[in-house]
Amino acid sequence: MWTYVYTQDGNFIRQFPKDDGTTEIELEFLFHDLFWSRLYGITIFYVAFYKRLQIDYVVSSYTFTKVVVKQSDFDDRAQQELIQIMLEIKENSNMLLGMAEKYLFDQPDSGNVETNRYQPLLSYKVTEVEGKEFLEKVAENL
Repeated sequence: MWTYVYTQDGNFIRQFPKDDGTTEIELEFLFHDLFWSRLYGITIFYVAFYKRLQIDYVVSSYTFTKVVVKQSDFDDRAQQELIQIMLEIKENSNMLLGMAEKYLFDQPDSGNVETNRYQPLLSYKVTEVEGKEFLEKVAENL
C-alpha cells in the first residue's frame, strides 16, 4: 500500500513501505517527456539524500524517479528535506539545465556516485547514479 508524502502543483511524492524494513519512494511530475522527469529525479534524490542527509539509497527504476531507502531513514525530517529540494530544483530549472548542458550532455562520463553502503538495499538496485561532476555542481549551486 502506498501513501502520498506530497501532492501539490502537479508534483507527487509517494512512498511504498515494504515488509523488509525498506521503502520505495517515487517522484512524479507532469512533464510531457521523460527527459525532465529523469533529470529532476536523479538530481533531487542525490541532493536531498546523498548530500544533505547522508541517507543510503539505490535507484530502483531506469527512469530515475524511484529509489529505495531504509524505512527508518525516511522519517519526517527526510520527507521535508526531499520536498524542499524538489521545490528548489523546480525553482532553479534554468540553472539545472545549464549545468546539465555544461557538465552532463555530450560529456565524457565523470563517474558513478556510490549512494549505498547498506547491503539489504542492493536487491532493489537497477542502475548506477552517473554524472558525478554534474550532480556535485548542482549541489554546490543550491
